[in-house]
Amino acid sequence: MFFTPINSILNKKFRDSPLAERITASLVCEEFDKIMFAVFGEKIVHKAQAMYLNNSVLTIASLSPIISQEIKLHELELIDKVNRKFQGEIVKRLRLLI
Repeated sequence: MFFTPINSILNKKFRDSPLAERITASLVCEEFDKIMFAVFGEKIVHKAQAMYLNNSVLTIASLSPIISQEIKLHELELIDKVNRKFQGEIVKRLRLLI
């Protein structure tokens, strides 16, 4: 008789749950903010923030059109860094809110 270990059952259930998607989205937002700080430095810390991830589109809130333009100019680089961190195509594009 063959028994499946309980941890493999729980891991599979968790991966397939909506909770796992929300946790991943939250981690992506947190990591994106760290990457923005690394790329842009202190000037952007309080002026832009990742808000949420929905359908592979990461929404960023910005207090300034100039900051939004800077982010848009570095969009491919930022997306690439996030996707490398999460080892997959988690983010496909950025959406900027001013």
